[in-house]
Amino acid sequence: MNNKKFYLILSILLVLLSKNVFPQNHEQYLFVGHTYRGPYLIDTRLEELDTDIFKYIWLGGDICSDTFLDYQSLDYLQQHLNICGEHNYWSLGNHDARNGNIDWYSDFTEKKTYYADYFPNISAFVFDTNLSPGDCENLDNQYRQFVNLCDTISQSSYLLLFFHWGLWYDVPGIPQPGHYCHSSLKYWNANCDSVNNNFVNAVYPHLIEVQNKGIEVICIMGDMGASYKSIDYVSDHGIRFLGCGLYNHRTENINERYAENNDRVLVFDHNIDADILTYEYQDLDSLLHVQKGWTYLTKHEFSNSDSYDSANIVNEYADNYVYLLSPDDSLEVLNKEINFQETVEISFTLAVEAQEEFDGFLSAEFSYLDSNNNIVNEESYPIENILYNEWQYNYYGFNVNGNNFTRMQCVLKSDLSTPVKLNNIILMYK
Repeated sequence: MNNKKFYLILSILLVLLSKNVFPQNHEQYLFVGHTYRGPYLIDTRLEELDTDIFKYIWLGGDICSDTFLDYQSLDYLQQHLNICGEHNYWSLGNHDARNGNIDWYSDFTEKKTYYADYFPNISAFVFDTNLSPGDCENLDNQYRQFVNLCDTISQSSYLLLFFHWGLWYDVPGIPQPGHYCHSSLKYWNANCDSVNNNFVNAVYPHLIEVQNKGIEVICIMGDMGASYKSIDYVSDHGIRFLGCGLYNHRTENINERYAENNDRVLVFDHNIDADILTYEYQDLDSLLHVQKGWTYLTKHEFSNSDSYDSANIVNEYADNYVYLLSPDDSLEVLNKEINFQETVEISFTLAVEAQEEFDGFLSAEFSYLDSNNNIVNEESYPIENILYNEWQYNYYGFNVNGNNFTRMQCVLKSDLSTPVKLNNIILMYK
């Protein structure tokens, strides 16, 4: 091959690489916590979710409310969450372990409740945070394995650590666990050497050492969901702390469920070729809708107040924010170019709560425009389920012919005598 041909081929290859033409090896991993619906059951949404799209499934504990009370729970969880799968982790929660029978878990999965693991460019350690000085043999052994991993890790780009309990007390630069999760174990013991060997004194210094090697350290916990849906903190030493969980008590009452931000799961995307691990919190309801064939036109939760007038944003509690719509005011829900090319099914939902006894109306006004911004059609839907001091879920389903318009608009207009709170305003189609 002459030099001209060689440099031509080389140039083409470089261009293709710069444009990411060659497919890269991506895998996705799912983390969920606090998933229980009953003694032997998980959240119905998680039952319905197609988890086969995820290479690995990582559990943050409290998977059922009495997980090891019945051996058949393990078969059920294997069916839905593949607990025996290689590199699938489970940091046991108190609801998992409180009835004993831990040997069932070890025999069924052939895994210990704590261990170190490795897969391409990632090292991991699963903590059994239920261990206490009442079992010094296992508590000390867990700690030795953790320290050994931190001392010897060299080839990995990431170190992931999995916890159930909120142990991250007094970590510099992040809030105390009681602020965001269901537990706050200041005096949890990492080993039996001293009563002062809690997380910040016995575990955290080793994480700093790993971070200083140029390895990114990520701690993940699952005892969450009742208040904060997710967290993403970075300590003063650059160590990342993540967590999320499902609020099982509100999954069955749809009025309560949609009154607040939807439950979050944590999805990791691993670009193995580029050695990059990224993550994103996704709301479980939306993930399930997409798997069922729905496409989102828009979804309004109001935790990102930068997208809205701050005067209209109300903090209900924790990380749950809602929109306060005043009388004779309006909120633009959608103003978007559309290319349906056929008749589609539209789903429009929202949660509403009136601040006082009221009269008047709240309506969703839809407009369909052509390419010249001329209105082709208009429709109005009265929002009928509204009560004073009680959240109500509203659903509207209808079909539209996409051949007749190129832009779709939706505005919520209030003719009510009192302000109303709004949340989870969703427009989607299929």
